Amino acid sequence: MEFLELLAGIRNGILDPIVLALTEFGGEMAFTVIAMVFLWCVDKASGFQMIFAWTIGSASTQLMKVHFRIPRPWVRDPSFTAVEGAIADAGGYSFPSGHSQTAASVFGFAGYRAKNVILKVVCYLLIPAVMFSRMYLGVHTPADVVVGAVCGLIPVALVIFLLERCGRGGRIAVYVLPVAISAVLLIYAAVSGLAPTDETFAEGLFNSGKLLGAAGAMVISAEYDRKKLNFSTDAVWYAQILKCVVGAVGLLAIRSGLKEVFALFTDGLSGNAFYAVETVLGGVRYFAMMIFAGILYPMTFKLWRKLGKK
Repeated sequence: MEFLELLAGIRNGILDPIVLALTEFGGEMAFTVIAMVFLWCVDKASGFQMIFAWTIGSASTQLMKVHFRIPRPWVRDPSFTAVEGAIADAGGYSFPSGHSQTAASVFGFAGYRAKNVILKVVCYLLIPAVMFSRMYLGVHTPADVVVGAVCGLIPVALVIFLLERCGRGGRIAVYVLPVAISAVLLIYAAVSGLAPTDETFAEGLFNSGKLLGAAGAMVISAEYDRKKLNFSTDAVWYAQILKCVVGAVGLLAIRSGLKEVFALFTDGLSGNAFYAVETVLGGVRYFAMMIFAGILYPMTFKLWRKLGKK
């Protein structure tokens, strides 16, 4: 906490919005955008690998959160104040840092794949930058961000090793790991004494359903593409931009639309019944999003390739 107090002393009206913007590079939106650009436009194999690595790291991070149940810094020390704009996005427990894990997963993988030296350096520098931002904003301690980054980097190295060195067995392991860890997270969170009013703990339960749904959908998508679809990411530059914009709108529509529809099923529920149904529906929603991203939308890519051709 002493280090966080030191950083709090340098906060000001100029730095705060800059750091708030910087920390978004470790958020779910940044991961989704970068992963989809890889999957749809750059290299689908790398896109799938990035998503698998992130899912393994995220599930591991959430499992540690619900096991250790370490409160956020301002909860542990009521005299400490975090930056107001960062609190709304700081759900769940503090240890480890999910933003640090996401930054390490995404930019660790992107940096490894980048061929341009400058781009590689930028990717690698974004990892400690996000880690610093979480501490500056007062939502995580040094231990949180270091362990979070480790939880992001290890799966990246593991996925690359398994897929590049271990053949079919490695591919199967990469399929099994995110599903298995997400399932363990779901079971552990469900049987670990959830109190109906414990919204912090419930965050881990909700995330377990989402991760399990997303992991299962990615396994199905990767196998379907390998055996049947085999979509191509090639297209002229302006078609690539349009492809990403249309795909992002589709993903957002599924995410928001299903959330509104599924809210009808949880209306009137309370306590553990609400948490159970919300967890299942969250898993279904993220399963649908990833099936769209990995199978349904890529079926249109032949049309995007025709743009710009005479």
